[in-house]
Amino acid sequence: TPQEPVDCHKSSSTPMPELPECEAARRLVERNCVGRTIEKVIDTEEGGGPRTGQFDDIIMDNLAPGDIGQMLKGRRLDAVKRKGKNIWWELSGIGPSILFHFGMTGAFLILGINDHVEYQNFKHRSEDWPPRYTKLRVVFEGGVEAAFAVPRRIGRVRLRQSVLNEPPISKLAPDPLTSLPSLPDFQASVLTREKAIKAVLLDQEMLISGVGNWVCDEILYHSRIAPSAVAASLDDNQIK
Repeated sequence: TPQEPVDCHKSSSTPMPELPECEAARRLVERNCVGRTIEKVIDTEEGGGPRTGQFDDIIMDNLAPGDIGQMLKGRRLDAVKRKGKNIWWELSGIGPSILFHFGMTGAFLILGINDHVEYQNFKHRSEDWPPRYTKLRVVFEGGVEAAFAVPRRIGRVRLRQSVLNEPPISKLAPDPLTSLPSLPDFQASVLTREKAIKAVLLDQEMLISGVGNWVCDEILYHSRIAPSAVAASLDDNQIK
């Protein structure tokens, strides 16, 4: 899997999480938490926001208070995976994986580590612990803590028994970092789409997953392709 080509650095100018920010978040948890056992899970909001002390039943998709702790406590974090803008934790033993979608302002923060992605409209502060708008905090052995903070209630936390075989992951198009289609396959797929190329690139289930508005605009600008151009009308050089 390629690691270096994507620019996964902190940025104060990023409008919202897209593939680079989600990959940076995945690596942050991987570096600091993999191999550690979960000792405690706090699923009520923390950090002093307006819903502090409440269980967020919008963010926690089809979950009840205590569900996540019951399923995760005592299990070891074995791997942190990503497809498109979705990240999930694979855990030891029998039980589901936990799946995260950042929405427009979500982020992972690690206690004592100032290495998270920032967005134009919201700055997560890792020096305040738990961070404001923390929806879920996971305490690992050795005093390591991870927080999932979401200022706007568009992010999601889900439990999945078989992540790759269940929505939303099962519906996603290939990920450009982990499963980029061959050029012939990509060309063939593009040429079947009778829609504007920008709409095609933004559809997470169509060509590739993980591309959002600003990345899409950059791709089309540097390719000198109008966002409104019909995908099926592009020539081979444009598709390359």
